[in-house]
Amino acid sequence: MKKLLVSIAVVLFLVCAADAAQPKISPDRINTSRPFPSITMDEDANITLDGGWIQNFWVGGEVRTLSYAGVIVTLSPWLIPLAIGASGYGGDDFRVMNAALEYINDSNYTKTWVLYGQNFYPDQVLLIPSKIKIYSHGSTIWPDPTNTTVRDAIIADRYPSEAKDFHDIYIKGLILDGIDKTYVNYCLNLSRAKYCKLDSVSALHAIKDGFLIRDDSWGFVLSDCYTYDNGERGVHFAPGPNFAEYGGPNTAIIRGGRIMADDEHSIFIEAGNDIWISNVDINSAGVGVYCLADSPTIESCYMEALTYGFYWGDGSNRVDNALIRNNHLYSVSNFMASVNQSNTRLEGNFIDGVAIDTFSGWATGTGSEQSIDFPATLYGTPHDVRVWNIETGATSNPVFYTDESWTCINVTAQNGINYRYKVQTSL
Repeated sequence: MKKLLVSIAVVLFLVCAADAAQPKISPDRINTSRPFPSITMDEDANITLDGGWIQNFWVGGEVRTLSYAGVIVTLSPWLIPLAIGASGYGGDDFRVMNAALEYINDSNYTKTWVLYGQNFYPDQVLLIPSKIKIYSHGSTIWPDPTNTTVRDAIIADRYPSEAKDFHDIYIKGLILDGIDKTYVNYCLNLSRAKYCKLDSVSALHAIKDGFLIRDDSWGFVLSDCYTYDNGERGVHFAPGPNFAEYGGPNTAIIRGGRIMADDEHSIFIEAGNDIWISNVDINSAGVGVYCLADSPTIESCYMEALTYGFYWGDGSNRVDNALIRNNHLYSVSNFMASVNQSNTRLEGNFIDGVAIDTFSGWATGTGSEQSIDFPATLYGTPHDVRVWNIETGATSNPVFYTDESWTCINVTAQNGINYRYKVQTSL
């Protein structure tokens, strides 16, 4: 009885100590409407509770017993399902992180993984389940450099052939760093992740791609994400092993963020129609957007230091119905390589501050034909040419045509009457 009373006192002391420490913990880590976890342990186990952290291991959901570093801990249900803070080479981080992922995978209640401000070095691929939310507060996951085996990814699917729907996968604020393009092919490799979201996630230094999004990952969203110095591409929309049955990653979105200094292409749309790329800083690569699929939209992007802004199609893939709109390009050697495409609309794009798809101005009619040369920077061929009078007193409308070489517009307007012209090009 005496031993039982001592155990109860220890538990009460730990709970009270945790409650006293509560104001030191940020609001996103504490919900005062839920109790702190109860604790049981073996007689000689050394465990402390410091503001909610237990041996840098925090877990909740259903009551569950976990063992790490010789300490057995049983925790009761709690608000934050799981957060860890291990750091070690030689498989230590992988064992802890994998235990966390397996726990989330097995639980019917817990789908959240919370990481706080540390570096983690797993020596194997972290396989995430089909339903998970990962919230990072300044944490970086690096591959353990003591294991020199090239791994597929830092994070990949546990079940790549299973569909993940409607934000069942959500990752926020995490940094994935492959370390000098040596240890992992991809920072993140996901397949069939429909309507899932990466929010402010960074992918750096992979051997191949920062983000590899495969198969029918329809509606996949990358919001304010960042890539840097990956060996091939920053973002890659790819066919994947389930492509023949389910198709490619259609209607995916890249919104905001920076895709920078990846060795080949910043963004490669190998498969997947209706990809929308908006307000992204794309720079320092061979190609800004390399596309082999239909109906991409690239708008309001800042693009700099590229060999090609856009590369459309190849010998066996034609790009139809693309829209390139309101993009600003600087120090770009070639606006576009139009290898195999049909009906690419251009609208409001600039290179080094000069419009490349719109030419407009005004002149005064002479009563005879006037030739107005297109600027050398105008790209594509005219699809919309307009000429109209801009003052009163005209008794006839201007007559105009473009020559077969698409180098000028020829206008016959009434003598002494000012007129305006506008040429819009496309491919």
